[in-house]
Amino acid sequence: MALSHTERAGERQRGNGSARRVYTITGTEGESETDVYTYLLNTAADSISGLVIADASCDEIANVGDTVYYVGEVSYGLHQLPIPAQAVDEVRVSARGSATTVNIKHSQSTRPYPAPWWVGDGETPGTPTDFKGKVGVDEDNNVAGVDIYVPQNVLSVSNVLPAATITPAYQYACEQLVGKINSEVYRSRAIGTLLCNSVSFAQRDVDNFAIDAEFMFSANRTGLTIGDVTGIDKGGWEYIWAYNRSLLIDGRILPAVAQVNVETIYESADFESVLGF
Repeated sequence: MALSHTERAGERQRGNGSARRVYTITGTEGESETDVYTYLLNTAADSISGLVIADASCDEIANVGDTVYYVGEVSYGLHQLPIPAQAVDEVRVSARGSATTVNIKHSQSTRPYPAPWWVGDGETPGTPTDFKGKVGVDEDNNVAGVDIYVPQNVLSVSNVLPAATITPAYQYACEQLVGKINSEVYRSRAIGTLLCNSVSFAQRDVDNFAIDAEFMFSANRTGLTIGDVTGIDKGGWEYIWAYNRSLLIDGRILPAVAQVNVETIYESADFESVLGF
């Protein structure tokens, strides 16, 4: 008895980028599972609306006399080409973005809404107090600030190099990049915006090593204003802080920014010169 089939039309499925077809296959005890599986693949459509066969299976469900019944299932999906192995001296770059939280003490702008009875700056009720952008000031002039989300962007760069070039001196020099910022433009990122987070080496085969370096990105800022201090320039990984003093302003003691300091925290290095890519 030759193999035959009937589609179970009621079990058709179609989703976003996927589809399924189910068949009842009839045969005899003489056919092997391989015969039935091959028959299913030869019978099913090669593609459905651009989707190609991703998986197929056959299971015996009944045996009546010399007749054997199977259920065959074929799944379809998007065709995905495998990513070829990274070649020697082939640099690959990827980037990802996420968010993290930081505490800020000053905002970019303020919209005050004073109570009708509040006498802020001046002598007229309903006049707001100008806190010079400070956030969360209490009656003792403490500045609590607020936790906000800021972008955290990561740049990853990989390469494959001949094992002969991975000397102890080269490895040491690369490892010393961790915790340093870029002294030169690297991968189109401005000076001072990349902080090296990690450098790793892995032997891919007898002749080659894979090298992966990861950098965190923070943009440079210019023309910042904090309180009455304007024209502040800050490098991406520099640290900025404000020195506050309590001053008598219009008869009230208020916190005021007396000075803003921008601190250089990290050493710098030429990433491309050290890594070689």
